[in-house]
Amino acid sequence: MKKIGFIIVFILIASSLTAAETFLAKAELLTGKVTWSLKKDKKAKPVKIGQKFVTDSVITTGKKSSITLKLKNKSLIELKENSKLIINKDLMDKASVSLLKGNGKFNIQKLMKSKEEFNVYTPTAVVGVRGTEYELGVAPDGSLGVNVGDGKVAVNNDSKEIGLGKNESTVASLGNDQLAKNAGAQDLNALNKSKEEEMNKNPADKMNAINNKFDKAFGEQQAIVSKLSNTKNTNVGQDISQGLFNQAKTEGLYSVAQTIKNNNPQDKLVSNAYKKINSVYDRLNKLNQIMDEKFNNLDKIYDKKTEELMKKLDNKEKMFNDKFKDFDKTEETK
Repeated sequence: MKKIGFIIVFILIASSLTAAETFLAKAELLTGKVTWSLKKDKKAKPVKIGQKFVTDSVITTGKKSSITLKLKNKSLIELKENSKLIINKDLMDKASVSLLKGNGKFNIQKLMKSKEEFNVYTPTAVVGVRGTEYELGVAPDGSLGVNVGDGKVAVNNDSKEIGLGKNESTVASLGNDQLAKNAGAQDLNALNKSKEEEMNKNPADKMNAINNKFDKAFGEQQAIVSKLSNTKNTNVGQDISQGLFNQAKTEGLYSVAQTIKNNNPQDKLVSNAYKKINSVYDRLNKLNQIMDEKFNNLDKIYDKKTEELMKKLDNKEKMFNDKFKDFDKTEETK
């Protein structure tokens, strides 16, 4: 019995430490036109049922289209029509996603580790959960609506963080750092429509607000790249999380800036602000590439350490098996 007990313990430990699978999510349900590509590959391809998605997969749904994704831990994400989502790989094999536009329903299985969270990065806020059901909507101007069906979530817009519980909601808006907790759910379709109507009111002010967020994100990305080069950095997970937020923020808001510019072609203030945003956006992309490379190097180090630990466990298991083999022989001679 002792031998069997030790073997079971080692099998359980080994299974929990097995190197991560090559994919992070797969397509469970599909309707209409849904495409995907890698961030580095701009050519989109149709999604098929059972399609597996790896790090940096960009998934886009068309009109009257949707997709349900199943993550490795059995969590589900239902991406509605006219939406765009990126699958990230966070530190230590923790999955996260960036919702750049559109609506999504999330059913996140309860995570085992006490401090582990599943993060959703959007243009205006980060939503962190440990296991719950909620709905997110990113409006055309980058604003975020959050509805919690069950469980708890934390919403952080870089200036303030609030916690939401069952049947509570909030809205994080561009140019407004305030977050308020509301009873009941927001009508996300109505929110989308109202924000779309407001987007071109005072367009120059909107563009300046986007420009300010771009400048802040660029400074933060520079600091993060510097920290990732420091082998004594103890806040790697936090830095990666902030970097992913900055990427989601700037990608989403850059799309908003393009829309405002196209809708106001004669407005010189809008045009000048867009030129500044475009310049920072180009520099940010170069910084993001460096940050991704450093993150990938850290991830390789983690995978190597995991592999080394697995080998140690295999050796320990072999040692115990050899000892029990000798023990069995001794018992047989009695």
